[in-house]
Parts: sequence; structure tokens; C-alpha cells
Amino acid sequence: MALWNASTPCDDAACLSALCISRAPGVNLTSLCAVAHSGTWACCGHASYNHVFPIALWLSFGCVTVWCHLRTGLFGDLVLGVHTLHDIRTQALGVVVARQKRVIFGKVRRDPRRVLLLVSMAYEVVGFSYIPGQLLLYQFFDRGSFMGQFSGELQWAKCVLGTALLVVLEVWPPRCWPRSWTSARDKLLAPLLYDLCYTTVLYGVVDVGGCWNGADDIRLPDGTNCADASRFWLFPTFGTLLFIAFYYGTLEYKRRLSDDIFSVQFRYHASFNGVMIAVRTAGVLGFYAVEKGLLELDALVVSVSVSIVHVFIFATLLYYNYTHQPCLGVGYLPNNLRSLSFASACYSGTLLLVVSAMQMSTGRRAWTAYETILASVATILYAPLALLVWRWNRAAALRYQVPNAPLLELLRHNNLRVRAVAAVSMVLEDVVLDPVEIRAQILALHATLQAAPHAEDGCVAAYSCQALWHLWRHRFERNKPFLETPKRPTACWKFGCWAHSRESGPNLALLEPTPHALASAATSRMSMRRTSNLRVSRFSIAGSRGISLGRLTEQQTCRNGIMSILAPVAFDAGMHRCATHAIDTLTSLVRSRYAKARFIAAKVLLEMYKCRVLQLTRDSVAFVAITRLVSSPRLADADAAAETLRRLMNEGDGAERKRLLLVAFTDHLNVLHVTQAMATTEWEIEISVMLLQLLTDALTLCMVHDTPSSDIAVPPPDRFLSKAAVEYLVQLQSRWKEHRVFGMVDHVLVLMRQCCEHHAMRRQSANNAVLPEPCENTLMGTREYNAVLERHRTRVKVLTSVQWVLAEGYPSQKRLNELSPNTRRALESVASLIALGDNDLVAYLESNLSEPQRWYLGGLLGSVVYQTHDDKPPS
Repeated sequence: MALWNASTPCDDAACLSALCISRAPGVNLTSLCAVAHSGTWACCGHASYNHVFPIALWLSFGCVTVWCHLRTGLFGDLVLGVHTLHDIRTQALGVVVARQKRVIFGKVRRDPRRVLLLVSMAYEVVGFSYIPGQLLLYQFFDRGSFMGQFSGELQWAKCVLGTALLVVLEVWPPRCWPRSWTSARDKLLAPLLYDLCYTTVLYGVVDVGGCWNGADDIRLPDGTNCADASRFWLFPTFGTLLFIAFYYGTLEYKRRLSDDIFSVQFRYHASFNGVMIAVRTAGVLGFYAVEKGLLELDALVVSVSVSIVHVFIFATLLYYNYTHQPCLGVGYLPNNLRSLSFASACYSGTLLLVVSAMQMSTGRRAWTAYETILASVATILYAPLALLVWRWNRAAALRYQVPNAPLLELLRHNNLRVRAVAAVSMVLEDVVLDPVEIRAQILALHATLQAAPHAEDGCVAAYSCQALWHLWRHRFERNKPFLETPKRPTACWKFGCWAHSRESGPNLALLEPTPHALASAATSRMSMRRTSNLRVSRFSIAGSRGISLGRLTEQQTCRNGIMSILAPVAFDAGMHRCATHAIDTLTSLVRSRYAKARFIAAKVLLEMYKCRVLQLTRDSVAFVAITRLVSSPRLADADAAAETLRRLMNEGDGAERKRLLLVAFTDHLNVLHVTQAMATTEWEIEISVMLLQLLTDALTLCMVHDTPSSDIAVPPPDRFLSKAAVEYLVQLQSRWKEHRVFGMVDHVLVLMRQCCEHHAMRRQSANNAVLPEPCENTLMGTREYNAVLERHRTRVKVLTSVQWVLAEGYPSQKRLNELSPNTRRALESVASLIALGDNDLVAYLESNLSEPQRWYLGGLLGSVVYQTHDDKPPS
């Protein structure tokens, strides 16, 4: 491709560099080098200047990106699934804050950040296609330079203004800002620099630091310019430091914005924001690298290489944006804009690849009519393609879109996920409603329960029940307590038996209307509007990511009361039917296979029980207690759940305890939650010992009752035992290597294996056929199980020997020389095993012996050690 005719005058950097490299005839290199210009570095002995700054920028970009990720885990959320990202509780919290922050003391407030973000995303539709578009124009005009470049004066102006604004935002102390300007700084200046003008300012920083695109036309006070050899190292150093500060400041701003629920009606999670900043930054650095690469490499080779990388990156982003819809909240427009931007970048990159490949395949170095026709057709087809991409992403975006609509309308929305978000927002936001509005909400929630009991893995039904309970508790009159099984009242657990948490306040109770709450509706509405908006200030999230929005939502849904209530609504027959259906749904969800729905149901059922509204059966209490072991927000609440489980299992006769053990510990999630709680919760070791003992008793009963003649049905072990539970037990064992917990875990693992083997043998004998691989082969590897079994057998053997010794010598307190030879040999074998330093064996023996027996055995073992030492022959 011809670059520039030597007889044609040129004064831009790219043209001069092309003349230098081509060594075209008629070019006077002496006169070219007489004036300092970045375009003449290559032929004036400073060719390395074209490489120093690009390398420094890319190294800085990589180091800052990696350092930010290592320091804050910036990109950790990219591995999260779409349902985890679009958490219903977090979306509901954002909806509540967005609704409350728009109206403050009756005055509508607009946040300019939303408009600036949307304009910035609209600019990306063109910005992400900038490099392919420039390379296509570069080939079309065949001029050896790019089109539409800003002048050197404008690049300097962008760099200076951007630097000044960066200093004002990041260096100027916040206390020096007038109070009235703080909002403008956070909502106007910061998004203006870090969102809207980010790439524009960054292009100026790169061009000034690299003394490129006319930046050397500006004369310094001493008459030199940035291209002068005596000034060169100053500008790349300044540009690199400014780039690092600007890039790092933008990453930090985006991270804070992602964790701020007050930011806008929509927000992106921090990882995707970080990716977008990295992509926009890489686009600026990439274009600068392309400009430098064209000076020394073939233009078509550069175009093909860039197009391949470009299409791969933006195709990956398009796939992620479509599958995850990363904009949370009211995200229909932002998600569609991003899909259009990524698709446009893929389209332009593909066009560049096809055009360049056509020229390379035919050996042509000039733009011809074939490329013109292809580019024209592609330009015409872009509009329908953009419309197709918008409609293609529309369905996925609407799936997670939360419309900006009234609460009752959201409760009746066709999208069940939107109904769940509205249900959670009812719990988070306290508003004053009249009885007609309350009953309308109750009916809408009841309709959701009937329509979608298992939607979103049961979360829609669970959150609807939680919202219905919130209205029931705070808006309705007291009513006679419900029974989970009205036909069998004796099966229900009496009130007041749940263990009291040492960190909790008074017991929950239904709120009584106060004289203040019985004031006029108008006064209450005005008061509620003020307190509701003032309460927004209590939502506080620090700039760090130490507290998640999910935890904040959990705190807000655990409130014991509301700000004020009107006169309670009568509890009529219609409400009774809705409440009964909600109770049936909750008791079903607490036994479901959905862990998250079980967490919510257990929380609501526990509140109902503590409020003395619902008497649960013992089976339901067991499920609630086990679930609260891992879902309680505080350690004290988990301790209370463990104590409640102990009380429940020790209450009643032996037959009832056996039945409860089998009901509670033959459920997959219950076994998983118990083992998870023991492995991950930092509580007292006695609680783990108690839970391990319950699990041991339950597994033993499973083998006893896993017979055709048993009156208790026991499910197959593969339905309630899992590899994850085994891994949690091994994790627990690694924390207590010198405690009897170590041996108890081994015993549980052996019982798990024996349950599987026993069930497999019974099925094989019943069917008289070869069955599939039993579950014991999937729980643990053969080598691991053999090691566990060997330790368990050693403990049983040692305990048997110790009991033999105690049976002979303990009643009469015999000394070592008074014991029989066989007993002394057994005692010596015990001493030899203990001497190996097996601390868990000592703990196991101590847990199975009384204190007098331990003292007596210790004396005998000491005598054995001393006697062995004395019997050694002299050396």
C-alpha cells in the first residue's frame, strides 16, 4: 500500500515517520532532523522512542489491573451465575432506595448520574468500533494517516483539563469543599470525568505523553517541544504516572459506585464495571499501539491481527452480557445498549477482517470497487442488524428487568420474578396503607402462591409468604394461634421451647396499635413519608466490599417492628384462608430441596412460632432448627438453634426420639447443613460433639430399620448422604486433630459407608441381580476410607484392651505386677500405641473413661513405661 508521495508536503507524525522509514528519494533527512518532531524519530537516531511509551503504558495497565484484583478481588464476581447476580433481595433493596430517594420531603429529586451513564454507554456503540473503523478508513483513503484526529492544541487541552479535574476530585481534601458543592462533585463532576469523558481524556493523556498526533506542535516556554531529545523522557514519565493515576482512580470510582445502593436506578456489579473500564482503556492503548505498529509492519497484517483479537474480545463480552444481563435493577435499556455496543464492535471487526483477507488473498495493496461494494452493503445492513440485536436481547433483559411501577402493579406482574422482588420490597419499605390496599396486596400474594409454588427454586413462594407474614404481623388484629396439624394437636410443640439467644432482645410479639398510631390517616401518611425517607440514611455501605448488599437486606428484614401503624385490620375468613395456605406453603418449603427457599421458610416459621401465632410440629421444628444452624445471621442464633435441636431430641420417649432422628437426618439438605455448620461455624466444641452424636445415632438407626419388616420407612442412603457432607466432615476433622471429635468423625464416616453397603446388599439379595455402583464408592475414595477404617479399628481394639485391663485390675486397684500375663501384654500394646504420639487416640480413651478410671489407667501405663526402660540391657 502506498503511503505518501515524497513530493507531497506533509507535517503530521504518521506521514513523516512513513517518509523516514521508506527512505523515499528526494527526502532531505538533514532538514527533517533539524526540527524536533515525533515523526522523524525513526530516521534521526531515536527509533526507540516509538517503543518506550507504548511498552510503559501496557506494562502499567497490566500491573494496575492485577494489583487491583489482588487487593480487592475486583473480578471475582465474573464467575457468579446469573441467578446469584440478580439476587431477588438485592434487587428489592435497590428498588426501595430508588423509589424513596426520588422523593424527599415531597419534592422530586433527579440524579444526573443516570443520564451521564446512559450517554456514556450510548457513546460506546461508536467507541468500541473505533479501531476497526479507523483501519477501514486508513485503507480506503490510502493516505498513510487516520481520519478525524484532534489537533495537538485540543489534545493538550484535554490532558490539562482532565488532570486538573482529577486533582480536584482525588487530591483536594473533601473537607475543603463547600457543603452545597459536595453533591455536584459526586453526582456531576465524578461521572463526567470517569464515565462520560474517560476515553476522551485518556486519548489526550496518551497523545501528550507520547508526543503524538500533533502534540509536538505546542511549544514549551523555553522554545522546545515534547519531541526534543532533551525533553523526551519527561513526557513519557509524566504520561505514564498520569495514566496510572487516572486508570486506578476510575477503577476505584466504579468499585465504589457498584457498592452504593443510592447511585442510580440501575447498577452494574463491580467486576463487570472493572471489565468495562479495562476494555475502554485497552481500546485507547490499542489504537495507540496500532498507530505505532503501522510505522514498521504491513498494514494488512496489522488489520487482520487486530480484527481477530477485537472480534474475540467483544464476542466474549456479548455472550456474557446476553447470558448474565449484568445491569441490575431497571436495566432494560443499559443491557440492550451494551449488547448493541458489543455486537457493533463484532460487526465492524468482522468487516475489517473480511476486507483485509480479500486484499491479502488477491495480492492487492489498494482499495478497489470490490471493497467499496462490500463496505456499502455492510453499512446498509447495519441498521436491521442493530434492530435484530436489540430484539434478540430484549427477551433476556425483560426476564430480569424490574419495571418502575407501583407496588400493587408489580405484585400482579406477569413475570414471577418481578412479583418476588415486589414482595421483598414490601418487607423493606414501611408505608401506610388503608385496609382496602392491604387486602388487595394480600390477594395478590395469595394468587402468586397458588400460581407458582416452585418458581425460581421456590423463592417466589417463599418471599410471598414472608411479605404476607409481614402484613399479617403488623397490620391485622390478634387471632387465635394456628396449629400446623389441627387434626393432631398433640403432635405440635408447645410455645416457649425455643432456646433464647444470648444476644437477642425480648421475644417477638404482634404489635399493638398505639395512641399515636390511631391518629388520622392524613397525619400518619405525612409522618410515614418523612420517617420512611429519613430512614434511607440508615442504609450505609462503606466504600470497601466488606459488607454485601445481601447482608444489608438481611438486616433490614430482621427488624422487630415498623415505624408506625394504623388501626389493625380485622382478621376475617378471607385472611384466614390466605394465612392457612401460606402456612402450608412454608411447611412444604422448609422440607423442599431448594436450600435458599428453605432458609427463608425457616426464618418466617421461626418468627411465627416466637410470636405465638403458629404451633409447629416436632418434625417441622427439627427442620427449622437444622436450617437455622447455617442460615442464622449471628453466631448466637446458631447456638440457640443447636440447643433447641438438643432439647427436641432429648424430649419424649425413646420411640419418639428414634422417629425424629430418622425424619431429621434422612434428608439430604439437613445432613449437608449439619456437617456444613460443624465445619464452618466457630462455636464451642461441645455443640459439634452433640451434633456428631445425633448423626451417629441416626446412621445407626438407618441400618437397624433398613429392613423390609421395619415399621419406619428409611430412604436409600444415596438420597441423604453426599460427597459434600463427607468433605465437610473431613474439614471439621482437620480442625480438631487432638480432640475426640477426630475419632467421632471417623466413626460417622464408617457408619456412612456401612449404611451404603448394607442397603446395597439388601437390594441385591432382594432383586437377585447386578445393581449399579453403590453410593459408598462415590462418598470417599478407597484409599481414604481404608485409612479411616484402620484408625477406627485401632481405637476399638485399644478400647477393648483397656476395658479388659480395667475389668481385672480396677475394682481391687491391682498394681502392674499383680495383673495376669495376658493383661500385662494387652497393657503393653496400649502403651506402645500411645507412645507413637497418637493424640486423638488419647482423647478417644479419655472420652470413654471416667476420671477415676483415667487416673488408674495412667498409673499403670506409667509403670509399664518405667519397667520397659529399666529392663533395657546396659549399652
